[in-house]
Formats: sequence, structure tokens, C-alpha cells
Amino acid sequence: MLAPVAAAVLTAFVAVVVLVTRVRLAGRPGTRSWLLLHTVTGLVGTLVWAVFLAFPADSAPGSAGVGIVGLGCYWFTALAGLALLARWRRPEVGRRVARHAAGQESRALSRAGHVGTVLAVTALTVAYALALV
Repeated sequence: MLAPVAAAVLTAFVAVVVLVTRVRLAGRPGTRSWLLLHTVTGLVGTLVWAVFLAFPADSAPGSAGVGIVGLGCYWFTALAGLALLARWRRPEVGRRVARHAAGQESRALSRAGHVGTVLAVTALTVAYALALV
């Protein structure tokens, strides 16, 4: 029974990372399309995966296809999140240096969140493949 609880916790983690990323990067230049992909696939993935987890395996919402669609959306979310991290450039010297120092903590949290998302999606995929969820 631990695997479904762990799957629910990882699902909530991914949802929080998606929403925090949306709030933090909304309106930031150069991130619009990646942020939209990250948000849409993250929200759809969370909804579909949660439905998959909530229903029994012998029902249509709990079927293997629904789980695969949810995981597929999560993989797109994870890859879009890594692309957003790669686009988050360090500022040059000058007046932006002060903002750079203040933004180090949020960058570290962003890295942890998105690397954690990749690890969470990997764990969910393995759990799905082993029929633990």
C-alpha cells in the first residue's frame, strides 16, 4: 500500500513545481512557449495521472492507456522544465549583479524542483512498469 501513497506524494510534488514555475516565470521574456508547454502538460498530466491513481485498474479511467497518457504528459513537463532551467541565464556584470546575488536561492530551488521532477517522473514510470500503482 506504500506505492500508491508514494505515487500520490510525487504527483503532488510535480503539481507544486509546475504551479510555482508558472508563477515565478510568468511574463519573463524568452520563456513564453516553454512555460506554456510546461504548464499545460503539467496540469494535464497531473489531472490524468490523478484520475488513473484514483480509479481501479479494471475501470476505463484506471486503464493502462490513461496511465501512459499521464506519464507521457509528465515526461514532456520534466523536459520542458529542464529547458526552462537551461534558458535561465546568469546576468552579466553591472547593475544586474545585485539581483543575481538575490536570485541565487530561487535558482537553487528551481534546480532542485526540476531535477526532483525528473526523478519523480522516473520513479512513477518505474512503479507503473512494475505494476506497483
